[in-house]
Order: sequence, then structure tokens, then C-alpha cells
Amino acid sequence: LERFTVVAAHDLREPARSASLHAQVLKKLFADRLDGEGMKHLNFLETAARRMYDIVGGLLSYSEAGSSDRKSHPVSAAAACSLALANLRPQIQQADAEIIVGRLPEVIADKQMLVRLLQNLIDNAIKFRHRERRLRIEIEAAPTADGWEISVADNGLGFEAGRQDIFEIFRRLRQNDETGGIGFGLAICKRIVQHWNGKIWAISTPGAGSRFCFSVPASVEE
Repeated sequence: LERFTVVAAHDLREPARSASLHAQVLKKLFADRLDGEGMKHLNFLETAARRMYDIVGGLLSYSEAGSSDRKSHPVSAAAACSLALANLRPQIQQADAEIIVGRLPEVIADKQMLVRLLQNLIDNAIKFRHRERRLRIEIEAAPTADGWEISVADNGLGFEAGRQDIFEIFRRLRQNDETGGIGFGLAICKRIVQHWNGKIWAISTPGAGSRFCFSVPASVEE
């Protein structure tokens, strides 16, 4: 089933991309011949095709996050965090975000997936930042009885308490937001954490910010 999902996602993504590109071409070729109603329908077609492309891509990423091929090894959470921040440098600069990174430990995880996990959480903080104050993101770790708890905290918009459903597919923090998200980011985070039998949760206050935490096994060297 896992292999089927990956193959199907790959096969479905290309037609969606093709439909979006053809809609763009039609808009350019017939822009002077279409009335407002015709252009509206072409825009709708392009948007729908792009959304389908994103959804299929999200399903593919979700499947890959839980792949049995992923193996956990000792990895530096600090190095993974640095890579995640580097990948998000344009968004961080655009948001003028202040990033504070504490001491992060050596853990047992798949490095690529740990980078993806941190990147999704940081990107989430950027997307849902408060527009009336400078965004501040703090990434830190605390030891637990059987490993580490790593957290990504922000001073953004926050959300209602008890919203643990946000970690499910197609669930979004805010249904009327303008981020263009499709509700896969946090579901992928949960899938990644479950791969090493960890847990992920969120603590938030509307208007004040959020803290996303996840557990991860400690490296023997720690």
C-alpha cells in the first residue's frame, strides 16, 4: 500500500502540473479575446490544477515521512536545525524574524526527516506570525527521562487551546488564512515523530503565540 501510494502520487502529479501550465498558456494566447467571465473560469482552472498538484505532493511527502526505508541514526539536532534555517532563509529575511537557538543535543533520528520536521515547525511560525510585532522564534531542548524534548516557540497569532486535531491531514490552524496551505505540514510532522515512536503536541494562547514540542530518543553519547 505504501509503495502504491508513492507511485500513484507521482503519476497523478504530472497531469495536474500539465493542466496548470496549459491554463497559463491559454490565458496568454487568448487574453485579448476572453471576456471577464472566460478569464475567471481559466483562473479557476489554473488555481484548481495547482491545488491538486500541491495536494498530491503533500500526500507524497506524508507517505515518504512514514516510509519503512527511513532509518534512525545518531544525528546532531543542531546541524539539522542549521539546515532547516538555511532552507528558510528567504522567508526568515522577508519576515524580519528574530531566531534564537539554544543548545541542541545529539539524538537518534533520520537526519533528512529531522530537518523536515524542524523546517515545517519554523515555517509554520513564520506563516502565522503576528503582523503588529516582530516575529521571535525560539528553538531549544530539554532532557527527559528517556530522551529529549525539542520545542519551537513563537510570539505569533496562536490558536485555541485543545486543537490537537491540527496534526491530522487537511487540518489547518486557521480556515480563513491567506497562507495558501493545504493542511499537510503538521500532519507530516506527526508522521515523522511517530516513526521513532515519539510524540508531538502544541501549547498555544490566542494572540500571544504557540509552542510546538516533540520527543526524540537521545543518542548514547549524550
